[in-house]
Amino acid sequence: AEKATFNSIFQKSGAGIVKRDCGRCLPAFKTVYIKIYKPASWDAYEELLNTWTAQGFHSIFDIFSTLDDAINGKNPWGHCKGNWRFVGFPGECGPTGRSGGQFNSLQYWWIQKDYKFSVLQ
Repeated sequence: AEKATFNSIFQKSGAGIVKRDCGRCLPAFKTVYIKIYKPASWDAYEELLNTWTAQGFHSIFDIFSTLDDAINGKNPWGHCKGNWRFVGFPGECGPTGRSGGQFNSLQYWWIQKDYKFSVLQ
């Protein structure tokens, strides 16, 4: 989807929760939820698909392993690092420590390509 459409769908959802399914990721990264606390002002396209900055970890957003945790704000991931050009979500974020190679990218052909984002309405 183009950037404006992608962002519009996310921002109008209201819930601020996005699910990422990743077919070839490690088990802890196969299904991940990100909760944005102020979705109307967040650039979902840039952060999720282009360059994951990880800016605002625990204040602007949190990442969770289950939908129940995301809805209720329980058990957020404990580590998050990003801001590498063309490295998308979740960068090097992980439940307890740094992760590698679990991110999606529109530019790098050798990284995770079997992924899908869904927006919670």
